[in-house]
Amino acid sequence: MEVRRLWINKRKKDYLSWLELLKKVGIREEKNIDLVIGIYEEDKLIATGAVFGNVIKCVAVCKKYIGGSVVGLLVSRLEELIYQDYDSCYLYTKPEVTSSFRYLGFQEIARVDDVLVFMEKALNGFSEYLKQIKKFRKPGRKQAGLVINANPFTLGHQYLVEIAAKENDVVYVFVVSEDRSYVPFEDRYYLVQKGTEHLSNVVVLETGPYIISQATFPSYFLPEKIDVTMIQAKLDAILFKEKIAPAMNIGYRYAGEEPLSKTTAIYNEQMKNVFDKKVQLIILERKRIEEQVISASRVRELWRKGDLKAIRPFVPQATFSYIKNHLEGV
Repeated sequence: MEVRRLWINKRKKDYLSWLELLKKVGIREEKNIDLVIGIYEEDKLIATGAVFGNVIKCVAVCKKYIGGSVVGLLVSRLEELIYQDYDSCYLYTKPEVTSSFRYLGFQEIARVDDVLVFMEKALNGFSEYLKQIKKFRKPGRKQAGLVINANPFTLGHQYLVEIAAKENDVVYVFVVSEDRSYVPFEDRYYLVQKGTEHLSNVVVLETGPYIISQATFPSYFLPEKIDVTMIQAKLDAILFKEKIAPAMNIGYRYAGEEPLSKTTAIYNEQMKNVFDKKVQLIILERKRIEEQVISASRVRELWRKGDLKAIRPFVPQATFSYIKNHLEGV
């Protein structure tokens, strides 16, 4: 057997053989991919897998070779590629094949019914993440959590945090760590800290890699009739309810209503479905300025236009100063 790189964007032969094997095992082509490798036997592609960042994707193995050494060889080579730049790797798989990945050292983080399982292999993985955030726990009878991207942090975000801080003894604000936003994570984290520093009972934390993005989510092996955003939102909600909330003694999750974004509305709906008395969902009406909903996407649109005057009513001073200093190249 021979392991080769598949140049699916440059060589038609590589692309077609890759696509054929994916179809044989019932998964679709995936666009968000950094590179693809294949295992060949006598010039026939018998297994393939891809990586995107530190996520393993599109693992497909000919039926004849399932249960043998091929899967182990394929995954080990994908891990080698990932570990050149990262210290952990993640994958999403169908529930019926989780045992194969457990054998290879992967641990289950969360699952959605009989549809999908989220797994990781890391020296300092999810258990270590929980251990680290527990260091920031504060005493209090009533504790709440929020998850925000803050791309960028607006007066709408600030309003949401202020209401939660008023109604709870402690509030944990989780900032999405993944760096696939208009504003880099370190800057978003800083702006959230600055925008909430007047609230003594607010603690700002990172989500780590445990809030899933559209880019890394595995729509390619889910049935086309399934709403991918719904499954992704449900996985996030399950992970928060079953793992993060108990670790931080969180009994309430705050979110803003979503009249503008269909995706965020789906997330709110899935939290309603997943949460129970242990973690109660509180959805607040969005803050408005002159009857206009404050929206980070609207701020980004004005930012691209360089319209500082229009931006000013929607953002705190720290965010406004940041935008003003980052107009060039936007």
